[in-house]
Amino acid sequence: MQPTPSILFPPFRLDLLNERLWQGAREIALRPKMFAVLRYLVERRGRLVSKEELLNALWPGIYVTDGVLMACIRDLRKVLGDDPRAPQFIETVHKRGYRFIAPFTTAQPVPSSKLQVSSSKSELLKVLPDMPERIQQEITMLLTVGTSVMATKGSAAPEVERVYARVHALCRQVGETPQLLPALIGLQLFREVQGDLQTARELAEQCLSLAQRAQDADSLLWANFALGQTLFQFGDLGSARAHLEQGLAFYDPQKHFSPACHPLADVGAACLCWLAFVLWSLGYPDQAMARMGDAVTQARELAGPYSLAAVLSGAAVLRAFRKEERAALGHAEAAITLSTEQGFAQWSGFTTVLRGWALAEQGHCDEGIAQMRQGVAAYTATGAVLSQPYQLALLAAACGKVGRIEEGLSVLAEALAIVNKSGARFTEAELYRLKGELTLK
Repeated sequence: MQPTPSILFPPFRLDLLNERLWQGAREIALRPKMFAVLRYLVERRGRLVSKEELLNALWPGIYVTDGVLMACIRDLRKVLGDDPRAPQFIETVHKRGYRFIAPFTTAQPVPSSKLQVSSSKSELLKVLPDMPERIQQEITMLLTVGTSVMATKGSAAPEVERVYARVHALCRQVGETPQLLPALIGLQLFREVQGDLQTARELAEQCLSLAQRAQDADSLLWANFALGQTLFQFGDLGSARAHLEQGLAFYDPQKHFSPACHPLADVGAACLCWLAFVLWSLGYPDQAMARMGDAVTQARELAGPYSLAAVLSGAAVLRAFRKEERAALGHAEAAITLSTEQGFAQWSGFTTVLRGWALAEQGHCDEGIAQMRQGVAAYTATGAVLSQPYQLALLAAACGKVGRIEEGLSVLAEALAIVNKSGARFTEAELYRLKGELTLK
């Protein structure tokens, strides 16, 4: 299968793989439907595309008025700087439809099997055009590679650190560029999921300092999200809530999408998801459920598949907190299906654990325990550590249900060792509760 190309119509580049529009090194935020309409027109350059064809292709089975399509075209023209009276890109054919008229070329990305993200600068530059802004082009390319690697191999894969460390070094080389924040976010997420929470916290604080200097809403949203969810892991629930809510204050679902640092298409949904965990931990179950419901709705309507897989996984966790195994199983299976289709190894492993827990709660203990062990192994194979204590707590509880006490205590000892090493305190109390319960059996 050939890798998906980018489409170049100067000064823009349409990245079909990551569903992003670039103008030079600057990403232009597009809503998913805006991207879909632009792609549909560009791929049919020179052909008149009727309004009916666009509506049937992009809103199948949904009644949508012409006004919705017209508003989408209007917004596209605005971001492209296209004058409908003298169009360069999108031409309106009165009462009939639209035609994309700009010339373009395609550029095939380097297949991931051939691109060694750990290679030297000279090797990376072989795939770049010989342009004066060579460093900036390398940064842009690496950020695109980073999102793909993070999605398919997981946030804690060694390749992730190599990509974002290289971007960070290049940014420092050319000065404080807008890509410095994505570099720091990528490194912060790598460190957090790897279990190095102290470094992750320091990087998140650097992100917030940088965002506050820039006074940019996107940057402030991402920085507060990064710091808020890290503080949650430390058990600093009040500060975590404050940062997540502050991040959401900068969020506009029609404008804010991820910078090129993470496969999350819409960080607002992720922010809502983590806020739900915080509210649950603070003793506000109804608020937690409301926030998680908002996150799932938003992810389904606005976000890409990676964001949806992440939020569905979070929804399964919250249902497991509430001991609602049937609802947890539904969310987990939806996340597993999506993650398997898209190749999201980290979320596939994570939600397999939750599916196993739900099966064990429904009385299928042996099958459930086997699936939980399979999920823990798959999650760990990505290099991820962060959620292992929670996963192992679920596994230990299931072992206790069927009288496998020694096995359960061994699992808890492993989980507590991870907590002590990483500093991730969120699951610590539950681990000690389970240890006491199994010891007394």
